[in-house]
Amino acid sequence: RQHPSKLKSKTAATSDKSSQPEGLWLFSDLKKWRHESVDSILTVLEGVAYLAENLPRGGMVPLDGTAITLWETHLGGKLEQLVPALCSVDRLDWICLGDCQLGPGDCKALNQIGAKCPGLDLSLNDLGSGLPTMLAGLPAGTIKYLDLTDTDIRTQGAIALANAARQAVLRELVDLRVGSNGIGDRGCNELVTILGVAAPSLEHLDLRDNGLTSWGGSVELVCSLLADSGSLK
Repeated sequence: RQHPSKLKSKTAATSDKSSQPEGLWLFSDLKKWRHESVDSILTVLEGVAYLAENLPRGGMVPLDGTAITLWETHLGGKLEQLVPALCSVDRLDWICLGDCQLGPGDCKALNQIGAKCPGLDLSLNDLGSGLPTMLAGLPAGTIKYLDLTDTDIRTQGAIALANAARQAVLRELVDLRVGSNGIGDRGCNELVTILGVAAPSLEHLDLRDNGLTSWGGSVELVCSLLADSGSLK
């Protein structure tokens, strides 16, 4: 484990996720420490915070924001302990918590992180019924990039997203990924109907593998959204 001043940063090559923001990515290789204590992870996050605060602005480092990836780090039931360190990172624009074994009980901590960070990759976690807790009380326009792929949110999760959109939480939303969640026609209809009105900046919407049907009306609604939206790409 290196002293914060010795940690290295690098600009990441972008993957196929168009929602990833440009700018500086700070990688702390937590994957190899997945079975270690939260204290070990906090040590690394303190280094990330140090780098974010001390890297020069402009020049050779085009720091438009900070992004952190904790992919596949086993944080289920422990995320709340990391919230202060994560929220201390300067201009945190994106955090990847994909496949971190998070569950409904971690959604209160995700709510605190979401209030600070507009870009969240939460894919491959069993958030299930916890999504309303994660979205509750977030300020208007908070979330810009949200990946909920394969998080077991089901129809009720789509309805929770629709309710958040009605409260203007998704007003600045650019990218939403809710594939492989069993949302079904009802959830899709609720979500797509309000997104067409409440998310004028939406560029990417992933609804694949959700059991949508033409007889349930969701396919037609999605087609109408594509035809009427001036932002979807």
